Amino acid sequence: MLSIFGWFMLCILLLIFSFLNSLSFQNFAVDKITDKVSKDLGIQVKIKNFAFRLPNSLVLNGVNIPDQKGDTLFYFDEIKASLLSFHNSKHMVGFSNVVIKNSFINFGTHEGDSVGNYAFFINYLSPPRKDTTKPKVIWTLAFEKAFIHNTTFRYFNGGSKAPDFMKFNPNDIRFEKITGNFENLKVIGDSLSFILNDLSTVEHSGFIVEHFEANAKIHSKGLEFDELKILTPNSSIGNTAYFRYENWKSMSDFIQNVEIEADLVNSFLSIDDLKSFGDALLPYARNEFSLEGDVSGTIARLKFKNAKIKTLKESLLEGRFDLTGLPDIDNTYLNFDIKNLHTVPEELFWVLDLPLPIEVSRLSRIDYKGRVNGFYNNLVAFGDIETGQGSLKTDINLDIREGLNNALYAGKLKSNGFDLGGVFANKQLGKVELSVDLKNGVGMTPKKFSFTIDGKVSKLFLSGYTYKNINLEGKFSETFFYGKANINDPNVK
Repeated sequence: MLSIFGWFMLCILLLIFSFLNSLSFQNFAVDKITDKVSKDLGIQVKIKNFAFRLPNSLVLNGVNIPDQKGDTLFYFDEIKASLLSFHNSKHMVGFSNVVIKNSFINFGTHEGDSVGNYAFFINYLSPPRKDTTKPKVIWTLAFEKAFIHNTTFRYFNGGSKAPDFMKFNPNDIRFEKITGNFENLKVIGDSLSFILNDLSTVEHSGFIVEHFEANAKIHSKGLEFDELKILTPNSSIGNTAYFRYENWKSMSDFIQNVEIEADLVNSFLSIDDLKSFGDALLPYARNEFSLEGDVSGTIARLKFKNAKIKTLKESLLEGRFDLTGLPDIDNTYLNFDIKNLHTVPEELFWVLDLPLPIEVSRLSRIDYKGRVNGFYNNLVAFGDIETGQGSLKTDINLDIREGLNNALYAGKLKSNGFDLGGVFANKQLGKVELSVDLKNGVGMTPKKFSFTIDGKVSKLFLSGYTYKNINLEGKFSETFFYGKANINDPNVK
C-alpha cells in the first residue's frame, strides 16, 4: 500500500505527464524552437500544429520553411512519425515509420542569384566545425518505412526562358502527384540512402512515371540507382543509373552539368512516352524499341556504347552513337559508328515516317556497316550497303529536311554488282558495276529526281548484252538523260 508520500509523487508524475502531453505546452515548446531556428536562419519558420503522444507518436501540421526570398522552400501539410529510439551518444534517432502528405518542395536558383535557394538550409544542417581537432558530429535519422502522398517537387532556374521546341521546360521542372513508399531510409548529414519500393508521379509537361523502384543513394556528388526499374505508360527502363556532379549547384543546369552513367538491360522504349521532350519526336511517336547498352555523358553530350536496338520484326541496329545538342532534336549532331544495321525497306521507311517508293521496296533487305554524321535530316553516310539486289559503297550527303520530293544529295557511289533490272522491274536491264560521282541531286522519288553524274560504268547489262568501260558525264532526270557516254568496248566498236 502506497504511503502518503508515494501518492503525492504519483500525482506529481501524472500532472507532469498530463502537462507534457497537453497541446498547449507542446505548441508553446514548438514555438520556442521555431523562433530559435527562424532567428538562426533569418527566415520565418512556421508550424501550425504539433502533437506528441507518449510514448512515441509525433504529428506536425502546416510546416512551412521559406527560402531567403520569402518563397516556399518546404511545405508539409502533415507529418506523422513513430519514434523508435534516440541515442545521443551515437547521434542517432530512429523511427519505425513516417508518413508525409500534401507537400511542396521548391528548389532552384532565383534570377540574379549564383547559388540555389536551398544552400543556406544545407549549410545550417552542416555547419563548419568550431574545433577542427575534434571529429565532426554527424547525426543519423533512420526510418524503417516511409510513405509520401500527393507531393510536388519543383526545380526552377529563375530568369531562364522556356524552350520553344518542346513542352518539357528544364528551367521549371515540376513533378506533381508524387506518391511512394520507402524502406530502410537513412539521412546521414546531407546524404540519403533508401530502398524505393514504388513511386509514381506526373511531370507538368505530361511525362508520366507509373512505377519507379531502386536501391538508391543521394549525396552532394551524385545520385545512384541500382536494381532500377522505371515504368511509363508504354516503356520499361532498367538496370542501373548514376548521376554525377561537382556539387548541388550543378543541378541548376542538369542538361549541361550532370554526368550520366547507365547500364540498360531488357529495356523497352516508346517514343510516345518522350514526346514532351521534343516536338520533332511527334511524327515518330508510334515507334517502339528494345534497348541494351551503356549510356554515358551529359544529356547535351550523350554517348551510347555497345548499343543494341531492335524494333518491329526484322530491324536491328548495333554500334556506338554519340549525340551532341539534346534535347533540341532539330539541332542535335549525330556521330554514329554503325557495326550492323539490318532491316527491310518497309520497316525502315515506317520508322522514318516516309513514303516507301516501290523501287526501294524491291531491295527486299538492307544491311549497312559504316558511319553516319550530321543531323537526323541532313547527314553524311559513309559505308557499305548489302541489299537483295546487290551491294553499294556510299559516301553520300543527304538532306531530306524538305521531304523526299525535294531531297538534296551529292557524293560518291560504287558497286561491284547491283541489279538495276530488279529495282526497276525491267527485264531489259541487269547488273551494273560502277564508280561515279553524284552532284546536284534533287528529288528521290520516281516522279521527281535529277542529278549530275560523272564517272565510270565498268559493266552494264542492257538488252541482252553486257556493255563494258562506259565513261558517263551528264544529267539524269525522271524524263531524260542529257550528256555524253564514251564506251570502250571492242564489241561495240
